[in-house]
Amino acid sequence: MTDGKFDIADFVIVTIGLVISVTCLLLAFSHAIPGWMATIFTSLGILLAVTVFIGGKQHTNQLVITDQGITRHFGRKFRLKKQESVAWKDLSKVEIETTDDGPVAEDFFYLLHAREGGGVVVGVRLAVENNLLKELQQRLPGLDKKTVALASGCTENRSFHIWPARQSV
Repeated sequence: MTDGKFDIADFVIVTIGLVISVTCLLLAFSHAIPGWMATIFTSLGILLAVTVFIGGKQHTNQLVITDQGITRHFGRKFRLKKQESVAWKDLSKVEIETTDDGPVAEDFFYLLHAREGGGVVVGVRLAVENNLLKELQQRLPGLDKKTVALASGCTENRSFHIWPARQSV
């Protein structure tokens, strides 16, 4: 239930949990399985279905900055986490993307592009917690500080190129 919306995985989990519960109850009422067994499996089925709602909005979002590069781990707490990463040596450009969603929603993102595609997207809250701008300034000569300042005051949908493509970092 990412951002309050059901996805297919949520539907499958709830369905499996309810099927287990209903099947066990029907088997118990027809005396095909003992009552204690039906109670245990019905409870487990209900618990499985309810986990979608318990962990629905609890996300993890972690940034790891090392001498090799940047990695962001993210996703729902009770599911497999996703990962984005880029090595410093593979970094081709850095942009800031702003939106008009603020101040209620996050509206400022660092986009770190890898040469071969992919990269890392870092929201401003996570960037501030991990001193990302300071790290970028130390590692990327020529980072455009004036454009960073301009982007930080922007309240519309825009993209700001703050570090040019280079052959070496």
